[in-house]
Amino acid sequence: MSSSITLSAATRQNLLSLQGTADLLATTQNRLATNKKVNSALDNPTNFFTADGLSSRSKSLSSLLDGISNGIQTIQAANTGLTKLQGLTDQLKSVAQQALSSANAFSTKASSTSVALTGATASNLLSTGATQAVSDTIIGAAAGSTAAAATSTLASTTAYADGVATVTGSAAYAAPGSDTSFTITGADGAAKTINVLTTDTAVQAIIDKVNAFTSATGVTASNDGTGKLVLKGATTGAQFTVGGTAPGSVGLTAGATTNGAGAAST
Repeated sequence: MSSSITLSAATRQNLLSLQGTADLLATTQNRLATNKKVNSALDNPTNFFTADGLSSRSKSLSSLLDGISNGIQTIQAANTGLTKLQGLTDQLKSVAQQALSSANAFSTKASSTSVALTGATASNLLSTGATQAVSDTIIGAAAGSTAAAATSTLASTTAYADGVATVTGSAAYAAPGSDTSFTITGADGAAKTINVLTTDTAVQAIIDKVNAFTSATGVTASNDGTGKLVLKGATTGAQFTVGGTAPGSVGLTAGATTNGAGAAST
């Protein structure tokens, strides 16, 4: 027994409408699930490709923001490390200052000086008897004697390093109110006049004038870093003398200094 179903045109149209409604419902559900109005080129080709490009740019910007965030975290970590290092440096500085202010932070070192060798001559330094040595400072006991203090007629500072006499001006150089001069008598025994002019506003001008005679005097001039004139003799043991009418214009006082190891100003 066979049966047939006959659909009228109205019924068929209703079925097609129901099918379209089901398709639209599926599309709506997909949009709700993806939170996107356009999910394929079939929805809207122009909007789909525009949205796809914007999505790519959004992902790139998100990656860039992640990189920036990581960079900020790195900088913050470095700043924390530097802050800790600064704290350690402050602690070390505090410890050093406490050590310097402590009365027992350092102790006096013993030193000794010897008198001339008995019987020694310029050609024979061997002594013919005992040579006495005296100590400037004895650790833990009273000193038996003290070394005689050297005297100097120079108002400037005279020091001896590695056998070389060094004379430092008592004050920073300043241009004189009127032209003047001083002399240096060195290895060749002839006084060399150093003119100090009112136009010599810097100590380097005086240094250049002194060094122009170095080959004859054996004396070199320099700046101690604070503007004071420094005169340094040769290592040959020759004597140099500061003289003239106005050595005080460069911070020096007339006087003679003997070069050589163990030398003293005269």
